[in-house]
Amino acid sequence: MGENLNINTIYTSEDTAVMQHLVKRLKSSEKDAAISIWNDNPILPEQAWKPRDESRFRQTDIFILLVSDAFMHSQFIQQLEFKMVIDQYKAGKSTVIPIILDQCPWDIDFRSDDYNFNMNELGVLPEGAKPIKEWESSEQVYNDIAKEIKAVIASLSPDSIQEEPEEDKGELSANLKEEEQIAIAFDEEKEVKEDKTLQEEIEAKRQTEENRLMEEAEAKQRALEEQKLQKEAETKARAEEQRRSEAELKRKAEEQKLREAEESRKLEETRRKKEEAELKNQEEQERWKLEQQKKQEVAQNNTPVEETLEQSQSKSRKKFLIAGIIAALAIIGIWTFNSGTDEAIEPAVDTNSVDVEDSIPVEKTETEPVVEEESLPELVIGDQYDGGIVFAIDSDGKSGKVVHIDDAGPMPWADAMIIHDKLGKGWRLPTLDELKVLYNSLGQGASNSAEFADKLYWSATPYDEFQARLLQFRTGNTSYHYNKEAEHRQFLVRAVRDFTR
Repeated sequence: MGENLNINTIYTSEDTAVMQHLVKRLKSSEKDAAISIWNDNPILPEQAWKPRDESRFRQTDIFILLVSDAFMHSQFIQQLEFKMVIDQYKAGKSTVIPIILDQCPWDIDFRSDDYNFNMNELGVLPEGAKPIKEWESSEQVYNDIAKEIKAVIASLSPDSIQEEPEEDKGELSANLKEEEQIAIAFDEEKEVKEDKTLQEEIEAKRQTEENRLMEEAEAKQRALEEQKLQKEAETKARAEEQRRSEAELKRKAEEQKLREAEESRKLEETRRKKEEAELKNQEEQERWKLEQQKKQEVAQNNTPVEETLEQSQSKSRKKFLIAGIIAALAIIGIWTFNSGTDEAIEPAVDTNSVDVEDSIPVEKTETEPVVEEESLPELVIGDQYDGGIVFAIDSDGKSGKVVHIDDAGPMPWADAMIIHDKLGKGWRLPTLDELKVLYNSLGQGASNSAEFADKLYWSATPYDEFQARLLQFRTGNTSYHYNKEAEHRQFLVRAVRDFTR
């Protein structure tokens, strides 16, 4: 901590008026203590926040955070600078005072490689963490907050004892002269004779004191140089960490673009395969129709077939007639040969004779009607179907998923998991992956044709045993997770369900 007490207010541009009201009441403290209040750099919507003076940012003794819904959903919460504020608080270098302006998710956990942090562990203002906008008297709440901050300022005011400056050669000479005067006064008081031995002792003492003072000055100089080198190393390390963080954000953005491109390619491939299948189906139907037409033409041209059957029947009758004549001649010959006998041989009667005309089977062919498969209209993303909006289609084109056209809630997670009791059978809470698809196809990641709100939505995906994952549809942020068993944790729900045509 330097000679002055440095206060830095961090706020969004939407909360500038609140900052001005608060600073106005803190101005009187500048007269009572050596303090500086910095408030010239607000957080802008959808933009990364940077301090105007990084060295001044690191020298801050008190950070005042004006916490609102805009603040909690700003990019500052995800930046390295926010982690630096918490790091300085964890290291005992700075005091952090959150001031709650409106209802917002301020008491969430912030996770780091070194620690976990929640604003609940700080001295949150106003009293009872009741937002400023919910107080009946704004003057009273501002005065109470200013009083609490002034108490913190009083407890952190620098001591009157300042660091001893580095001694120069003039100071060394003055000290030496003072030592010599003390030695001379001592000699005069004791009335010791000034001999050679006493002079040598005084000179040795003077030299020893001079050497001591020189060593102390050199030690202080080395300490200052080491401190300077350490600060330079810390600055370089923070810059490198920030560079790595920015590179990581850029890499994640590139991965997101690649994933979106891959999803687009898969959707295009699915559409192409569906078109090919429909074209093939049309060709099959045309081929079948041509075959049916040919069969009908053959069935209609059946006269030659009947004539062929009559000719065959005529030939068969002729063969049987000839066989009957031959059989009759044989019988007459036998009867003539045996005419001298008393017995008369009766001609045999062929009881197995068959009516030729009746014995020829006539084939009858019947053509069974073929029922053509009903051609279903093609569905695309964004169509309304089955009581919702289509946001996913399977490769067969006959099944997929729809999302309800309206939001439900806000409601606790337990009620969200039984949303089918409210909307009907088949409706359910979407998973986090399904919410991502909805954000990129029908939400703010596209044209927001499904009219999603710029708020948090529950998912059915757990974060751990006690928390569930959420998606912020204003930015597509999926890092939110809240207690799924707490009744006061209420967020929006957009139900989905599967369909098969």
